[in-house]
Amino acid sequence: MELNNSHDGTVNKKIWQEIAAGAGNATLVLSSLLVLYPMLELSGVPYGGVLPAALTAVIITTLAGGIFFRMPVVLYPSMGLNSYLFYELCISKAIPWQNIMGLCLLAGAILLFVTYKGWLNYLYHCLPEYLIEIIPGVMGLYLLYRGLVQSHVVIGSPMTVTMSGNIYEPVFLAAALGLVTAIAVSYSFRQLAIPAGIFTALLVLLIQGFVALPAQMLMLPDALLSATGQFNLCLDAVHIADYVTVLLLLVFDAMVAQNMWQEKDSEVSSGTESKRLFYLTAIGNIMGGCLGAGAMTAAEGAAISRGCGGKTGLAAKAACMLLLPVLFCGPLLREISQQPVITACGLVLAGGFLLEQYAAGQGKSLLGDMHALAFWPRLMTLLLVPLWGDIAGGIGAGIILYILLAIWQGRAREITWGQYGLFAVFCLHFLLLI
Repeated sequence: MELNNSHDGTVNKKIWQEIAAGAGNATLVLSSLLVLYPMLELSGVPYGGVLPAALTAVIITTLAGGIFFRMPVVLYPSMGLNSYLFYELCISKAIPWQNIMGLCLLAGAILLFVTYKGWLNYLYHCLPEYLIEIIPGVMGLYLLYRGLVQSHVVIGSPMTVTMSGNIYEPVFLAAALGLVTAIAVSYSFRQLAIPAGIFTALLVLLIQGFVALPAQMLMLPDALLSATGQFNLCLDAVHIADYVTVLLLLVFDAMVAQNMWQEKDSEVSSGTESKRLFYLTAIGNIMGGCLGAGAMTAAEGAAISRGCGGKTGLAAKAACMLLLPVLFCGPLLREISQQPVITACGLVLAGGFLLEQYAAGQGKSLLGDMHALAFWPRLMTLLLVPLWGDIAGGIGAGIILYILLAIWQGRAREITWGQYGLFAVFCLHFLLLI
């Protein structure tokens, strides 16, 4: 009898762990939406259509991953890639936002075809070995630094680039209390730490009067139709290099997610294990293009899933159930979007969890031998990803440095043709940003 009770207790603990991980995933989606709101509306996407479009794409894709692939990973609009798409291409180069949505759809379709044809092995030969090892650390530092900036703990400085925030700033108090609460809860109930911190920060801002509950709390997501189906597949040939770069960055995002997620953490055993995140990324971008949500990413979703302890599709289903009511909370979310410090503690803790895993996997030497070929590319990647706020750009800079150092040391024959291909792709990417 005691054995049965022990078994039931273990099962219940696993279920609550998955639900709590789903809550952590849901907070990451909401954090992304706070940034996505002004970005897409500034690009011309109809007012009010951003929230329902993004949430619908997230729910459909994540639910499909949880049901068919039993993956705990949530897919949501990428802040990094969408910043490039809408600020650089749409606003700076005057490419219509409908073309950007068509590009996301087309990129997703191509990735789906490549995955279905079984050509992924060629892509894996493009990744240097050091990069696979440091991905948890890269994602951890990226989320941690972004959370510190979002919480105003770290702010810009004309003299030292960054500096400490003003402790007398009211929003700093909300962020600090939320972060302290999250850290305190993490010692006893790790999976509930992020939601506890977010609700604490929201409560403090409500008391201070920085967040006012709107008179109309709920609203039907009828504005979804204003952004749905507005994609344009007639892409401008003048910007073909931009389109190719976006496609390759999307493929690279799926590769990062797949290498981030260790198959031993999953309870799935099927022939599609090595393709699941590629399929999800492809489907997510097809949905993002069709619904008007922009480019979707799995890399950060895989990162926070590992950090929150989710291992099965139940975490994805729980995240979708928590996000479904948000579809009707447009006015409230728009009010909260004015204070992104609310979700900052979630990013800080998720980054900390990943850094813990990275340190455990690397042992005492986090960077390896200083005289090894991969030392400086590894160090530069770890630093540039959070400082630039660009996952693909930071990783690309590390790859370029890795290839150049290999050539300088007379080890060019050790580099595969696929790695030289990535070198060319990221050189083109940086040239386009100049």
